[in-house]
Amino acid sequence: MAREADTSIPPLAIPLPKSLLRDDDLPKSLTAKKLNDANYLAWCNAVKVCLRGKRKLKYLTDDPPDPQDDKYEDWLCEDSLVMSCLWHSMEPHIATTVEFCESSKSIWNSLSESFSQQNNVSRVFEIYEKIFSMKQSSRPLTEYYSNLKNLWEQLLQYRPFITDLELQKCYWEDFIIASLMNGLDPSFHGFKDQILANDTLPTAANAYS
Repeated sequence: MAREADTSIPPLAIPLPKSLLRDDDLPKSLTAKKLNDANYLAWCNAVKVCLRGKRKLKYLTDDPPDPQDDKYEDWLCEDSLVMSCLWHSMEPHIATTVEFCESSKSIWNSLSESFSQQNNVSRVFEIYEKIFSMKQSSRPLTEYYSNLKNLWEQLLQYRPFITDLELQKCYWEDFIIASLMNGLDPSFHGFKDQILANDTLPTAANAYS
């Protein structure tokens, strides 16, 4: 009896949609640590690294194609997956502030606007304090240097290189008052909290007076 010809399609002959490829899958959470009130910059960088590795960074920056475009439905599908991953990468109280956003881009922009408007004075001062108090102690030199380098890079996010002389002066005043307050006795903690509650730091001379 003659064997029937095998007309079945061999495995992998049918190309899978890009969104179903293993190296394109998204984890439920995009970051090891969820977004909270104090780690926006580090979280933001981790999200971009993850999405760039999955070829989905465009959903944070680009607008969707025209609804009449053949790629529109696929865009909405993948954008919804990115939205879900973003929400799962935040602490619940932050996720609720962007739960009604209609795209990944709108979530991203809303968070950027929200955190850029927050009082960054306390965060900058916190970084300064960590830099001032950092000691090698018994740690290896490489670990000590790496920890300091991380703090320098964090500070650079808040105090980038600029050509505006007036803003440079403000940054310098921030550094001066941070160094002043860093060495104050514990009895001045109330004073420090009051200073850091402001949108901007006073000059060292004004703080002293």
